[in-house]
Amino acid sequence: MFKKILWPTDLSENSRAALPQILSLSRNYQAEVHILYVMETLASENSWYKEFGRSRIQEIQAREKENLEKQLDKLRTTALAECPTCVTHVGAGDPPHEIIEYAEKENMELIVMATQGHRGYFLFGSVTERVLKHSPIPVIAIPTPKKK
Repeated sequence: MFKKILWPTDLSENSRAALPQILSLSRNYQAEVHILYVMETLASENSWYKEFGRSRIQEIQAREKENLEKQLDKLRTTALAECPTCVTHVGAGDPPHEIIEYAEKENMELIVMATQGHRGYFLFGSVTERVLKHSPIPVIAIPTPKKK
C-alpha cells in the first residue's frame, strides 16, 4: 500500500499522461499526492548573471515561482480534486536530483511520472531516465501518447 505518492511534472501535456494512474492509486490507497515542479536555476548561467546581475535573476525566479504555484494550485483543485490530500511544491535546481531529494525528505513511497516531459524527443526523457536509475524508492514511468 502506498500512502504518499510523488508526481513530478513540468506541466506539459506529456507529463499529464501520469494523471489517470495517480488518481487511481490515490483513490485505491487513500494516498496523499505531492505535485512537484522543479525550476531550473538561472544563476548558474553566466550570460544571465553578467547581463542582469544576481538581484535581477532572483526577481525573475520569484515571479516564475509565484506563477508556477498558481498553476499547481489550479491543477490540485481541478485534475486532482478527488485526491484525499494533495500538496504542491515548487523547487529549484537540477530536476532529477531535486525530485529524488524531495521524495526522500518527504518520505514518499512511490514516484509516478511520465516517460517524457515537454521536450519529449526520445523514448525516455533524460529526467525520467535519471530518476529511474537513481531513485531509492519505486518509480512508475507512464508512457506518453505518441504524436500523430
